[in-house]
Amino acid sequence: MDRFWRGASGALALVLVGFVLLVGYQRVAPPAPSFGNLLAVVKLVGQMLVFGVVVLVVLRVSSRVPKLYSWILICTLAFLYYHFGGFKPWGQFWMAAFVIVPATCLGGSLASALSGGGLVARLGVVVSLGALVYGIVFFFRPGFSVEAPVNVALQSADAVEPLDYPSPAKRGAHPVGTLSYGSGEDRHRPEFGQYADLVTESVDGTAFIEGWKGRSGWARTEYWGFDQAALPLQGRVWFPEGEGPFPLILTVHGNHGMEDFSDPGYGYLGELFASRGILFVSVDENFINSSFSGRLDKLRGRGLETENDARGWLLLKHLEVWRGWNDEPDNPFFDKVDLSRIGLIGHSRGGEAVAIAHAFNSLERYPDDASVLFDFGFEIRGVAAIAPVDGQYKPAGRRTPLVDANYFVLHGSHDGDVQSFAGSRQFERVLLTGEDFRFKSSLYVYGANHGQFNTSWGRSDSGTPGKQILNLTPILPAPAQEEIAKVYLSAFFEITLNEDLGYLPLFRDARTGREWLPETIYTTHYEDSTHRVIADFEEDLDLFTTSIPGGVLEGENLAEWSENVVELKHDDKGTSAAFLGWSRDESDDTEEPALYLISLPPGVELTGEDVFVFTLADGGKVSSSDGDDDDEAETDVDSEPVESETGPIDFTIEAVDIHGTVARLPLSHFSLLQPAIEVQVRKSDLFNRTAKTEPVFQSFWFPLPDFLAVESTLEPSALVEMRFVFDRTPTGKVILDNIAFTSGRQPSDAEEIGRD
Repeated sequence: MDRFWRGASGALALVLVGFVLLVGYQRVAPPAPSFGNLLAVVKLVGQMLVFGVVVLVVLRVSSRVPKLYSWILICTLAFLYYHFGGFKPWGQFWMAAFVIVPATCLGGSLASALSGGGLVARLGVVVSLGALVYGIVFFFRPGFSVEAPVNVALQSADAVEPLDYPSPAKRGAHPVGTLSYGSGEDRHRPEFGQYADLVTESVDGTAFIEGWKGRSGWARTEYWGFDQAALPLQGRVWFPEGEGPFPLILTVHGNHGMEDFSDPGYGYLGELFASRGILFVSVDENFINSSFSGRLDKLRGRGLETENDARGWLLLKHLEVWRGWNDEPDNPFFDKVDLSRIGLIGHSRGGEAVAIAHAFNSLERYPDDASVLFDFGFEIRGVAAIAPVDGQYKPAGRRTPLVDANYFVLHGSHDGDVQSFAGSRQFERVLLTGEDFRFKSSLYVYGANHGQFNTSWGRSDSGTPGKQILNLTPILPAPAQEEIAKVYLSAFFEITLNEDLGYLPLFRDARTGREWLPETIYTTHYEDSTHRVIADFEEDLDLFTTSIPGGVLEGENLAEWSENVVELKHDDKGTSAAFLGWSRDESDDTEEPALYLISLPPGVELTGEDVFVFTLADGGKVSSSDGDDDDEAETDVDSEPVESETGPIDFTIEAVDIHGTVARLPLSHFSLLQPAIEVQVRKSDLFNRTAKTEPVFQSFWFPLPDFLAVESTLEPSALVEMRFVFDRTPTGKVILDNIAFTSGRQPSDAEEIGRD
């Protein structure tokens, strides 16, 4: 048998050496030897040898370890991997080390000491006990404080007039009533069961739900008492007392443990909206949320598969119920619902579901199965999303569009669940095509987490034991997050449903609402149907072309100039932008500043009331190439990488008319650029799954009257060029997008508010 293994070893060694020589030859020989590749081959061989030694040592040691300990060790590793397998490899290693090594050493040393062991055993008890205590403290403490980033918007806040308007979070004049509706047979919540005020019929969701099967499906059916063929329509209602009719808002939660009910968590919004004359419903979809049994059945699964289409479809089935109630003389909501004014709010997976519902609302058939007919056609005027996911369901394999509805998305920097600003992708897909006035806006809030927008979810965005790894200390208090949600969601629907445009500036610039909002960093991105885009960098691969034919983009003295897809922590943003970097020697007075110039296309008609707008994000560290083999277009740029200054970026915007008249304003006339915000979501970098930062775009507004104020001879109707002159911050990088002009006149006629 020894001869057999010697022969097997020799043959396998020859195969391995052959593979190494083949790879080495391909990497080193043609077309010329590369010293870097040679080192890489040597490194590969070295890693193989080290790996082999480690495995050999583990096997030798494990052969001397009692089987009982080995069995318990393997079970412990399996448990840790199940809960922490998404960490970086070093994070997984240290998590295992923090748990296994101290416990092993403590138990072994203690047993040895009690059996008469000497000084080494007693010393082992002390050292391992200290390590174990350190691990327990690290595991259970809430986190650590961090220095808050500079809030550059506040540095120029005095130049922004706060809105002379009542806070949208102020309780209204209507007395508020509550009731619930449901199947009448709910096993766990009597308000949907025997005490339901209104009883509804169940609906068959088989076409929209995959995964209600297997052991977890049996457990789900056993718990709820129904399956996907009999989904209940259940909701909690806050309604204004009075004659009506009143607008209607449906709100839907996202994914959470199905046994820990999520729908009560929006009561603070229900009380506010109802007091302000709006019917508010928190929809129950807990029965399609995740469960521990489901995760075990699918080995780290996340509840039902691709069920967000079911979440959106269920919202429309709820609207059908409300449409029926509004027509029933014996119903308490008879003639109380204004079905021409409907809004949707969704949180997390519910945030994607509301966009899906809006898309399905205008379709005649289910896009994934034409045999399923739709007949909805509701007048959904606005869609709001709180920390939404994006792309978990893709109708017909594409991301969900959203056409001709007001859209608002809110996301927190310290979101421990949806860690990337996924809703900014949906924002990019909102199309405002009609003649009616519509708008879309995003808000990024420093310090906000995922769960505290729902009072049932709380401060931790993960379950046990994963929540013990989250850094909870820097997160805003729950009342602050609720106040932010109340201010913005109420203002959004006052505009969308009640046609009160007085709150519109809040969505362009959060500083206009600073008297209502908790103090933190707010980053806003706003566009409306009056925007006339000059360059959004989506039209082609030519760096010199604008989105409107006839315009020209040019760069001078730039250290970087490229147009690339914007990358987020997870996936990309679904849009391209211009990446502009510069580096200037402040000691050299003769060095010309870097420029980025936009020659306006012919036919762009401007007036003295128009506004020049664009969006910016801090680019951080940059390089002129994203890959070794990327060929860049010939441009007047250097190839050296640029590192942004640690301080906020400022530069000059110039407006040039056909006569050569130039008017200049600094970026800080509106605001300095907020530096990229780094966030430590977990207690250590070892446990992070994503980058610490991502581009978050801020809208910048420069009314042409402000240029006239500094240069009265400028002729706005004859503008031919806009310039970005990078002269105020010596070194930096920005990501520029959505260069446009928009109307400086705020719509004041209610008839201009769009309707679906």
